Amino acid sequence: MTVENSPFLLGTRPAAWVPPDTAAVLRAHVAVLRGADAEDLLALPPVRDFLARGAHRPAEAAEFAKVLAGYDGGEDAAARLADFGQAAVEQQCQQWLSDPDASLRDKAFLISLAVFDRAPYVLAAELADKLFVHFQRLQHPEQPPEVPVFGLAAATRLDRARATGEVRAEETEWGPVPQFTAYFRKEGTARVLLTEVWTGHPSARPALVAWLRELARDGRPVVRTRAAAATALLARADLPSAVALLIDGWAVSKSFGPRVTAANALTLAQLLDAPAVLRLLTQWCTDTHWARRWTAIRAFGLLAPLRPGLAAPALSALAARARAGNSSPAEAGNLVESTALLLSVGVRRGEMLAELERLLHHDTAPVRALALGAFVRACDNAEEGALVEWYADTGMYEAGSARDLATLWRTALGDRAHTRRALDALQTWVHVAARRADVAQALELLLPALVVTADDHKRLRHELHTLRAPDGGPRPPVADRLLGLLAHAADPRPTDPSRS
Repeated sequence: MTVENSPFLLGTRPAAWVPPDTAAVLRAHVAVLRGADAEDLLALPPVRDFLARGAHRPAEAAEFAKVLAGYDGGEDAAARLADFGQAAVEQQCQQWLSDPDASLRDKAFLISLAVFDRAPYVLAAELADKLFVHFQRLQHPEQPPEVPVFGLAAATRLDRARATGEVRAEETEWGPVPQFTAYFRKEGTARVLLTEVWTGHPSARPALVAWLRELARDGRPVVRTRAAAATALLARADLPSAVALLIDGWAVSKSFGPRVTAANALTLAQLLDAPAVLRLLTQWCTDTHWARRWTAIRAFGLLAPLRPGLAAPALSALAARARAGNSSPAEAGNLVESTALLLSVGVRRGEMLAELERLLHHDTAPVRALALGAFVRACDNAEEGALVEWYADTGMYEAGSARDLATLWRTALGDRAHTRRALDALQTWVHVAARRADVAQALELLLPALVVTADDHKRLRHELHTLRAPDGGPRPPVADRLLGLLAHAADPRPTDPSRS
C-alpha cells in the first residue's frame, strides 16, 4: 500500500520508499531484453552520459532501456540514444502543460520555476502566484482571482516538478546571503518548458506577456534580469512575437528601466543565437524612434565584450547611426561608449584600429568624431586587459596596428575637440607605464611617432612636465625618460596651418 508522506494511520508504521538505483534498473531491463550482450550495451558512451545526468525515475530508466535494447550499431540508433535525454525532457514538459488534471496553480509554478531556475525558491513561489492570478483572469474573467494563502510544502512542490532545492550563497548588494535555491534536475528543462508554453500553447500568451511585463517593473534587479532572460528564450523560439508583444514595448519606453530590459533581452537572444537579432539591432540603430536607437546602441555595447566576432558589424551599425547625424548629446555619448567597448576587449582590436583609422580619413565629420571619441575613451582605461595592455603585449609587434594606433593618437591629440581628453588618456598610459616595464617600453617606442609638428612637441612636453602621480606626488621616473626622448628627438616640422 502506498500513501502520501506522513500519513495518519493507527497502528501502522510507514516506511519511506527509496527508488532503486538507476543503473540497477537499466541493467535489469537490458538483461531481459538483450541477454548476453547486455554488458556491451551498458558500456556505450551514451549510457554513461545518461547515468551521469543525475537521478532518473524508474519508468524513465525502463524507457531508456527499450531504446538501448534496439541499438544495432547504426547511426540512426546512436542518434536515438544520444537524443533520448532531450526527447525525454520535451515529452515531460508537454505532459506537464497538457495534463487536464493538473491545476492552473501547479502549471504557473512550473513556468515560474523555469524563469527562476537556480534562483531563490521564494521568488519562484511568490511570482508563480502572480502568474496564477493572470491565468485565472484569462480563463475565468467573470470570477475574481483567488490565491490560497497556504499550500503544499516546498519539498513536495519541488519533487512534483522534478526539481531540487539546496542552500546556496546568493550575491546581494550587501554581500553573500544564504538562500534556498531551486532548480530542475534535468538540464535544459527550463528552456524547453518556456519554449513549449510559448509556441505550443499560444492561448496562454496574454497571461504570460502580462506577467513578464510585471516582472520587468519589479524593484528587484534579479527579477528584472530573469524577465529579460526569459524573454530572450521566447525570442529564440519565436522572434517576431517576442518583439511585438514584449521587447518593442520596452524599447520605446520613455523610462530608462524598460529600455535596459529590452537591450538585455536582445543581447541574451543574440548570445542564444536567435535568428535575425543582429539584423534587427542594425536596423534599430538608424530607426526614427530615439528610444529604439538607444536600445540597439546599448545592446551592441553589451555584446562587445561577449562576442568579439560581432565587432565589425557592430561598428558598421554604430557608424551608420553617427553618419545620419542629428544625435542628441546623450545619444552621441552612448555611441562613443559602445564603440569604445569594441576596442576594449577581444582579440580583434587590430582590425578595429584599422577600421577606425579608415573612418577617420574616408567618412563624414560625425563619424570622424565618433572614431576619435571612441579611441580616446578606450585609451583612458587602466583596467586589466585594457587597450594599453593589449598594445604592450601584442599591438606594438604588429606593424599595421602600431601604425594605425599612432595615427589615431596623433590625430586625437591635434584635434581641438579631443585634445584635452586625449592628453588625459595619455596620462593614464604613463601611469600604467610607471608600474609595468613592457608598457613603458611600448610608450617609449610610440612617442616619436606622435611628434610631427612643433605644436605636437610643445603640447607633449608641457603635459609630461606637469604630470603628477595619481596621489599628487612628483611625476614618475618614466615621465622623465619620455621627456628625455622628446629632447633628443629630431626637430619637428613647423605647424601646418591647415591642421585643425
